[in-house]
Amino acid sequence: MPQVVWRHQHWATLFIGLGLLALYFRGTYQQVTEQWSLADEGHGPILAAMALWAFWQERERIASGARPGRALPYYALLALAMFCFLLGRVLQVQLLEMGSLPLTLAALIGLRFGREGLKAALFPLLFLAFALPLPNNLIDAATTSLKQVVSSVAETLLYWAGYPIARSGVLLNVGRYQLLVADACSGLRSIISLTGVGLFYLYMSRPVGRIRGTIMVLALVPVAFLANVLRVMVLILVTYHFGDAAGQGFVHEAAGMFLFIFAVAAFAALDRLISTRFP
Repeated sequence: MPQVVWRHQHWATLFIGLGLLALYFRGTYQQVTEQWSLADEGHGPILAAMALWAFWQERERIASGARPGRALPYYALLALAMFCFLLGRVLQVQLLEMGSLPLTLAALIGLRFGREGLKAALFPLLFLAFALPLPNNLIDAATTSLKQVVSSVAETLLYWAGYPIARSGVLLNVGRYQLLVADACSGLRSIISLTGVGLFYLYMSRPVGRIRGTIMVLALVPVAFLANVLRVMVLILVTYHFGDAAGQGFVHEAAGMFLFIFAVAAFAALDRLISTRFP
């Protein structure tokens, strides 16, 4: 009899979950068509796909953890998620509205699969947060400082390499060309996306020892910052040697993919170096 009741509870949780997730259709559609279409939000679909892939990889562990347990904590978590969702919808704050999605998923997974199932889904749930939109005022404030620092480092390195380059704020003059360092090239969003890539690399390379994992986590932001500097330098060099049309054409669009490739290669190289010292 308890098994039958538990099975009915699971079906009820499934239908309730589908209804709740339908609430996020408008926010998801808005994020896909508006937010992710922007140049500095292009990483969103990639990170969302990574989160979905991680869910798929953990599906057996999540399902195998299905055990009856206390439902009250998960209902409380669901209530918190719905409060954030409604507050975000009323105030038109997309971070609150879509930020409640991982909480809703966590509550539904906990109700359906119990504590062990939720533990198995913890990384995909946390990683999903990297694809969420951040408040523009926070992004603008942090990006302004980051662009100054990235521009300064790129100028210094290219000057040491013998290129005729000068900087005024985020304007870089190299030869007869003038380039403006845009938000997409050195903003907080790209730092966050590359940090997410680094965490995903650690997830893929499990098991990770304590020392090795700590060093890799501490290296996430520096590697992401270095990748942004190299992206700016590549665009400057392409413009200087091949003209403005080349720098603003396909190479500019491909620079974002180069950013991810370099970050993954840098994490792999650093991991290999650390593994020789801390196997």
